[in-house]
Amino acid sequence: MNEIEKPPEYYKSLWKEKFEKGKFIEVIEIISDLSRLYPEAREHLYEIIDCCNEGLNLFPEDMELHYLLAMCFVHLKKYDSADIVAKKALRLNPKYVKFYNLLGYLSIADFEKETAINIYKKLMELVPEEENNASYNIGFSHFFYGQIEEAKKIWKDLLIKYPEDKRILYSLDLLEKNEEK
Repeated sequence: MNEIEKPPEYYKSLWKEKFEKGKFIEVIEIISDLSRLYPEAREHLYEIIDCCNEGLNLFPEDMELHYLLAMCFVHLKKYDSADIVAKKALRLNPKYVKFYNLLGYLSIADFEKETAINIYKKLMELVPEEENNASYNIGFSHFFYGQIEEAKKIWKDLLIKYPEDKRILYSLDLLEKNEEK
């Protein structure tokens, strides 16, 4: 049975099983699949939100649970709620990388380029080993707002430090192919 032949109930039982085992990242993957295959099936997201809230009452510092909650809000397109969850989680653990990436993404989507760039710069300060990812996302922020030359400059500088990074290679290749047209 391929994934499109599996009914939403299959995914619901699967996410419940993973949730009970504390495998929240796997739950995010399952809800992503479910949302992609059955965009009209939103009730499962509300059930997961309820489970997350119950779990956070017991384990308020569980970052993966906060992240799952935020991602449910993203899938529901409730970006303000996702933003609130991410900021609350960062107050509990200011070095939890996923929330900076999420806040940066939310800022780009909300047309707040400078906010996104500042979030990625703060991430580099707090977690220097995230420089590659954060710098790439700063370039993406410029790209998203049509500042192609600035994005290209950032990505070319990054390529010198990280010559094997496929995201950078792919992004620069796409820009070059687009210029040829």
